[in-house]
Amino acid sequence: MNFAAAADELHRQELARLDATMTPRIEVLRSMTGDGLGDELAGMFERLDHAVITTRPELVTVKAGRK
Repeated sequence: MNFAAAADELHRQELARLDATMTPRIEVLRSMTGDGLGDELAGMFERLDHAVITTRPELVTVKAGRK
């Protein structure tokens, strides 16, 4: 078994997982298109256990039965 290759793959997966949970810097958010910003905001709400109903034209979420 190639432990170095397995360790490299595990490290890559962990970095990808951490990157997916990070909120982008304000400069990145400011430079996004409307669609990209809506998608990013929807992802943020999903990480906070909201169910996203729509993202356009308005972001609508539900959590604990409340919109």
